[in-house]
Amino acid sequence: MRKYEEMRDVLPPEAMAYNGEIKVHGFLVGEPIDNRDGLPTYSAYFYDKRDETCATNGTMTRRQFLALMNDADIFSEALCNADDAEDEDATELTLAETYDQEAIDAYVKNYGEGYLDNFEEAYVGQFDSDADFAQDMHEQIGEPLEGGDKWPYNCIDWEQASRDLMYDYVELDGYYFRNL
Repeated sequence: MRKYEEMRDVLPPEAMAYNGEIKVHGFLVGEPIDNRDGLPTYSAYFYDKRDETCATNGTMTRRQFLALMNDADIFSEALCNADDAEDEDATELTLAETYDQEAIDAYVKNYGEGYLDNFEEAYVGQFDSDADFAQDMHEQIGEPLEGGDKWPYNCIDWEQASRDLMYDYVELDGYYFRNL
């Protein structure tokens, strides 16, 4: 319920609808997350007045959202139940006990809440630059730079090393994640 109310206050929504037949409110909100069939997708939120539960259905295009809200038969099949939404909130709270909330927010902003289960596997850390990230990765794989700041170790082009490394990683607001 908390997440639904928080997102409801984000203005303006991309689309809002109410289906009186099934007594469900819904809205799309936020910046387009990705594209599906050439159309932008948005975060989708729903409130079911029958049992006063809130849920999210991940991301949807405007067309998918309006079709869902107008068809009572497919609505119950397509909408995640409230337990799933509560599980996502619990997952985020558990992660927040160990990880920086800004890292979690950056991950959710890019991948969506439905992928929080992958956060721990994907998260690498926070770095000031791709070059710092590349140097840290080099040290973690067990090949320390034994010369430290002496030649030739101080001549390694970490920018070039990071360009090669970033094919498998993504930087989000200074936080680095492995592409899964």
